[in-house]
Amino acid sequence: MDMRCIRLFFIIQVLVIVTGCRPTETSRQAGADSTSALRRPMVKQQTVIKPNASSVSGIITALELIDSMRYKVSIQVNSSRPEGSMVNLAEPGQQIVAAPQFFLTGSGFIDTTVERNKKLLGIRSARPSDMFIGKISLTAKGNWVIVDVESN
Repeated sequence: MDMRCIRLFFIIQVLVIVTGCRPTETSRQAGADSTSALRRPMVKQQTVIKPNASSVSGIITALELIDSMRYKVSIQVNSSRPEGSMVNLAEPGQQIVAAPQFFLTGSGFIDTTVERNKKLLGIRSARPSDMFIGKISLTAKGNWVIVDVESN
């Protein structure tokens, strides 16, 4: 009798262990819910920049030629005012680095016949300490672009 009880007890334990180790669908869902409750939701932060354009005057502090057309220019802003009803993001005393925003042809090339592009290309011959007067804007990626040049 003792041996039968031990065997029966052993079989019951094995059955409990085997059936108890396998998670049910309910326990899987509950497990998923508890781990997702602990995780922080991954929300992509998106910077929203309002449409902006500023008429600025300033001093060119540096010019970096990238290729035969493209460049980056550093400008120390002396004065700034919003363009039309746009938001003004440039402030006097601010040092900005800007690239030209050229008008492109339908195939994506810089159209050198457009007057605006000619003025933008004219900055390539500027020197540090030259005056800059023009329109700039801040892109959604946080880069300054020169939209137009009034004088340099």
